[in-house]
Amino acid sequence: MVISGSFNNNKKSGLIIIASKENPSPNNEWILRSKNSMQNAAYPGQKPIYVSTEDPIVLKYRIIIYKNDISTINPTTIYQY
Repeated sequence: MVISGSFNNNKKSGLIIIASKENPSPNNEWILRSKNSMQNAAYPGQKPIYVSTEDPIVLKYRIIIYKNDISTINPTTIYQY
């Protein structure tokens, strides 16, 4: 998920959110909503899941904050998470 815009003095910047490959499936999909709304990772989606009271569900995400131009970031390299 890439979120970008113009913030300080109209300079572009943003952030990238990457779900870990260790997360339960689907671990690389997002539920995209209309603008001015929250974007959500797809796990667990619309189907109920069992949540254990003894074994935790661990979800890992990497957040990369960038300034200026996103083209300087190599997505293949940062997805090695």
